[in-house]
Amino acid sequence: MNYFSKHFARIFLIFIAVFLVFKVYFAFFVANGYPFGDWLINYQDGGFKRRGLLGTFVFFLYEFFHIKVQYTVFFLQFSFHFLFFYYLVRLIELKRYSILEFIFLFTPFCLWGFVSDSGMGARKDGVLWFMLSFFTYCLAKGAMNRYRWYFFYTMFFVSVFIHESFVFFFPCFIVLYYYHTKKIKLSKIVLIALSFCVPAVIIFLFGMKDLGSAYTMNVIKACGIDFQEGNIFVWKEEGLLKLDYYYKSLYDFSLYGITFVLQFGYVFFYLKIKEFKKDDIKKLIFFFFVCLFSALPLFLIAIDVGRWFYNLFIFWGLLIVSILPNREVKTEVFDYKIILSKKNFCFIVLIFVSNFLYRAPSCFTGMETAAPLRRIMHLLGYL
Repeated sequence: MNYFSKHFARIFLIFIAVFLVFKVYFAFFVANGYPFGDWLINYQDGGFKRRGLLGTFVFFLYEFFHIKVQYTVFFLQFSFHFLFFYYLVRLIELKRYSILEFIFLFTPFCLWGFVSDSGMGARKDGVLWFMLSFFTYCLAKGAMNRYRWYFFYTMFFVSVFIHESFVFFFPCFIVLYYYHTKKIKLSKIVLIALSFCVPAVIIFLFGMKDLGSAYTMNVIKACGIDFQEGNIFVWKEEGLLKLDYYYKSLYDFSLYGITFVLQFGYVFFYLKIKEFKKDDIKKLIFFFFVCLFSALPLFLIAIDVGRWFYNLFIFWGLLIVSILPNREVKTEVFDYKIILSKKNFCFIVLIFVSNFLYRAPSCFTGMETAAPLRRIMHLLGYL
């Protein structure tokens, strides 16, 4: 146990790497129409369009080096998600931590979705997660110099051409900057905002066109991919606002209210365990809702409600972990005094039971029976 505790971070990353390989492979076969297909949108097939940057790179490698598109996409999916976890672990290691922090991050509407949802771990959201974790790590370590700021501005700018939804999360980066500098430097805030908003305007003006996908579908077929009939290339946008979808499935979408409140409760419980001051808790909640309200337009124009909530709760988890006390001496991950204390133990049991009972899907419905419970119910003849 001492060896396992001493090398927990490395063992965790090895496990994540192995699990990512499985997750990318699994998602390719069960959900390749949207999570995988999103990576294949490109500029070669009809010109400039939203989300086309990485797909252009994927098809460039196919055209000039004959690398099948699925292999490049697998590499990108694995790389971005692994880098997210790598910098998350590096961030945690800066802090006075125990297994409790990992359990907190793997709550149902946070990183447990990486396990419970077939699409997570394969979507382009991994790019956003990586930017959040790397940015938070650099700020927490005090490693932000002028050149690194330029690097992040460039990364923010480019990322919007990977997926336009990222523009709605730029306040998260401003909040992270504020928390770790304890000041509001207008030039930094403006540059962060412009790095996201300028490409978003370019996309809105010139890239919101359906330019066809005949070439892309031919390449998909040539690469031997059994592409799902219901896929991102046959999806037709019906107006900018998607209110009709909410009206048609009001009950299913309303379940997100339950999973949101439960997740909010887990975070609040954790903050009380870690003995955050009341004013600090209020401040954290205030800034979370600032970021949530900034993202509300995204909820109206895209119906992947769970995805947007996952992104927000992952941001919040990173922020909270980043402001924990710094580590002064080597910590014991499995400190039984911490694990077996009454509040901590109750929190651990609560999270394990919650992950066993339900999951929060990334789209369409806000709550489903978790796979472990569903299998037991099936064995007992209830399903």
